[in-house]
Amino acid sequence: MCFFEVIPVCACAALVAHQVFRRHETYSIAFHWALLLGLPVALGLVLWILYSPTEMSTPRAAVLLYGFYLGVLGGSIVSYRLGPFHPLANFKGPLAYRITKLSMAVWAATGSECFVVKALHDKYGDVVRTGPNELSVRDPSLIPAVMGASGLPKGPNYLGMTLTHDGLPMVGIQDTEEHLRRRRPWTRGLNSTALKEYEPLMAERVAELVASLITLQDKVILLDQQFAQFSHKFMSDMAFGDKSKIMHGDQKKFWSLLDDGVVFAAFFSHVPWLGFYVMLLPMVAAPLQAFLSRCREFAIRRIKQGSTNRDLFYYLNNEDQLHSPPPPLHQLVDDGVLAIVAGSDTTSTALTSLFYCLLTHPKAYAAVVTEVDNCFSEGETTLTTACHGKLPYLDAAINESLRLFPPAPNGSLRQVPRNGKGVHVGSIFIPPGTAVCCHLYSMHLDARNFSFPDTFWPERWLLASGRINSATPPRDLSPDAHQGSPLDASSLKHNDMAFMPFSYGPMNCVGKNLALAEIRMVACALIRQFEFRLQDGWEAGEYRKGFRDYGIATRPKLPVLITRRSS
Repeated sequence: MCFFEVIPVCACAALVAHQVFRRHETYSIAFHWALLLGLPVALGLVLWILYSPTEMSTPRAAVLLYGFYLGVLGGSIVSYRLGPFHPLANFKGPLAYRITKLSMAVWAATGSECFVVKALHDKYGDVVRTGPNELSVRDPSLIPAVMGASGLPKGPNYLGMTLTHDGLPMVGIQDTEEHLRRRRPWTRGLNSTALKEYEPLMAERVAELVASLITLQDKVILLDQQFAQFSHKFMSDMAFGDKSKIMHGDQKKFWSLLDDGVVFAAFFSHVPWLGFYVMLLPMVAAPLQAFLSRCREFAIRRIKQGSTNRDLFYYLNNEDQLHSPPPPLHQLVDDGVLAIVAGSDTTSTALTSLFYCLLTHPKAYAAVVTEVDNCFSEGETTLTTACHGKLPYLDAAINESLRLFPPAPNGSLRQVPRNGKGVHVGSIFIPPGTAVCCHLYSMHLDARNFSFPDTFWPERWLLASGRINSATPPRDLSPDAHQGSPLDASSLKHNDMAFMPFSYGPMNCVGKNLALAEIRMVACALIRQFEFRLQDGWEAGEYRKGFRDYGIATRPKLPVLITRRSS
C-alpha cells in the first residue's frame, strides 16, 4: 500500500470524527483526544506496518498524515457551519461568529459583550446567530416560550464559568427538575417571612454605612466602593450569619480571588471546552482551587458553629426541615458562594447606577428627596421596610436605572435539549442543541419597547402604571418630539415584557425581593442624611464608558462630594 492510498482512509476518518463531535457534544478531554489523536495514531500505525519506508521516511509520513487529518477535520467543521445544511443556516450573523465562539469570548473578556450583541441586533434584526449553535433574541414576545414555565433548560455557559462538570451552582444546573429541586431551600430562605428575619441585620449594616459616611462628610469619596463594602458585608452576614465572623480577616483575600477571576470566567463561559484544557495548567488551576478551598472552610466553620440566628445558610442546610438530611458539603459551598457573589455584586452595581442616574438628573434627584422626606417624618428611622410601598417615584427611578444599567446585561442563556426534537418559538424553529439568549440589554434599549430608550426618565413608569396622567418628555434629547408637550399613556411606548433585570419565569432571580429591599433602604437612609454632588470636573460620560459586563456588570467609579443635610 502506498502513502497516497492511505489518504482517502484518513479523510474518511476525519469526517467520521466530525460527525461524532457534532452529535455528541462533550467536554471530556479523554474523548477529545481519542478522536483528535487516537484515530490518526491508529492510522499511522497502519501506515508504518503496511507502507515501505524506503519511499518516504515514517516520521515524515506520520506528520503529513496527521496534518491532513486535522486539515480535513477543520475544513469539514468550518464548511458545515457556514454551509446550507447547518440547522441555523437561515439565521443571519457575522461570518466569524458562525464559525466559532472564540470571537465572542474575546469580546466578553473585554467586558463589551452586551454592547457587541446589541450592535449585532441593530444590524441583523431581532434574531441573530451569535455562535455556531447559538442565537440571540430581541423579540419580547418570545420570552415566555424560552424562559417561561414550559421554557428551555439552562445553557452551558456556567460550565465554563466554574470550569467543572460537577458541583454547578444552582443557577447553572441544566437539568430543569434538579434545578427546581435545588431552588426550594433558596425559596424558603428568601420568602417574605425570611426577609423579615433578615431586616434587623440589613438595618444594622445600613446604619454602619451611614456612620462611615458621616466620618467622610465634606470630602470626595468613591460611592461605588462604599456600596461594594456594604453589600459584601451584608451578604456575608446573611449567607453565613454571625456578623461575618465566619469570614473575619478573610474578606479582602476572598474578594481579591473573586475579582481576579471575572475576566477568565467571562471568556470561558463561551468556550467551556477550552477552559477544561487550561485548567490542566497549575498556574491557572491554583487560584481557583484556593478560592474554593477558602469557601469550603467558611462552610465547615458555619456547620460547626451552628445557627445563632436564621441566616440563609440555615435554610440551605435544611436546618428548618427536621426530617430532611443536610445536603452534601460541596453543594453548601457552591450555594454559599453563589449567595455572596450574586447577591453582593449585583446589588452594589444597581445602587451605584441608581445614584449616578439621580445625580446626573437634578429634577429626578429632587423628586426622590422630596418623596423620601415626606414618607419619613422628622426623627423617624429609615432603617425599616415598612414605608417602602409608599415610594412610587423612588421605585420608578430604581426601575429606570435597572433598565439602563442592568446588573446582568446579557440575561440567562438557555438551550434546547440535544436529545429532543427542537422547539417552535413563535414563528421560529430552534433545532436541538441550540443555545438561546433573550438579550435583555438590547430589549431594554429598543425604541419599540420604550420611548426615549437611552434616556433616564422615571416618569415613564408612573405613566405606564397609571399613577400620573401625563408627563413631559426630556426636551434636550428629543427637541422635535411633541415640542416639549406632555405625553400621556396612550402615546407612550412601554413594554413591561421587555423589562426583566431579574430574569423571567420559574428560574428567575430568587433574590429579587431582597435586592430591592436593600436598594430602597440604602437609598432612603442616605438621601435622608446626606446631600450628594458629582465631583467637580468629573465627566459624567465616564460612567457609561466604564460600564463593563463580565456576565455580571462591574461598578464604574462614581466620585461624589458628600455633605450632611442641615435638616
